[in-house]
Amino acid sequence: MVIRNGSVLASLFVVSMVILSAGSAEAGVVYTDETAFNNAVAGLGLAPSWTEDFESTPAGPVSDPLLIGGGLAQVVDGGNAFVGSFGATGNSWMQPDGSQSFASMTGPGGTGLGLQAISFDFGNEVSQTVSFVNTAGIDTSAVIASAPATTNFVGWVSTGSETVLTTQFGQSGGITLDNIDGFVAHAPEPGTFILFGFGAAGLFFAHRRRRAHKAK
Repeated sequence: MVIRNGSVLASLFVVSMVILSAGSAEAGVVYTDETAFNNAVAGLGLAPSWTEDFESTPAGPVSDPLLIGGGLAQVVDGGNAFVGSFGATGNSWMQPDGSQSFASMTGPGGTGLGLQAISFDFGNEVSQTVSFVNTAGIDTSAVIASAPATTNFVGWVSTGSETVLTTQFGQSGGITLDNIDGFVAHAPEPGTFILFGFGAAGLFFAHRRRRAHKAK
C-alpha cells in the first residue's frame, strides 16, 4: 500500500510522540503494600536490576556505598536485640537511635540510584517519613508508622522517565533496612523506533506537499 497523503503520516508522528512522552510525568508513587508495588512494577514492564540482602556482608561498620548513615550505622546480624525487635532474620543494615537523625541511600559518589523502582523492608522505632527524591528534584514521601514487632514494606515507582536519585530517612529513632531491590526499564522495543520513523517521514512529506501546493 502506498500512502500518498503526507498528513496521514504526520498524524502517525503526533501519535508516536504522544506514546513516547506518555510516561514523562516527573513524579513517583510510594507503596506500603507489596502486592500493589509488584503489580505496578509488572504493569510497567520493569526488570530487576540489583538486590542487597546483606547476607554476604559481614556484620560490622557499613561499607556499602549505597548507604549513608554515620555514627553507629552498621550491618548487624538477626540476633541483635534492636534488629530482633523488628522480627528480622539474618543480617540487616542498622542505624540505632541517637547515632544520627538522618540517613540516606544513594548511588556511589552521590551519582544517584538510577532506578525506576526500589523497595525494601523497613524497621522503625517511631513513625518515620521516608522520602524518595527523583532526578527532577521532586520529593515523594510517605509517613511509615512504627511497627515494633515486624518490618514494614516500602517501595517507590516512577510514574515517568525520571529515576530515583536518593532515598532519605530524616527523623530521630533507630531504623533497619533489609532486602533492598532495584528495578530499571527494559530497552525500548524496536517497534517504538519504527513508529517514530514513520511519523518523522510523515512530517517530511507533508511539508513537501505544502510547498508544492504553494508553488502552484
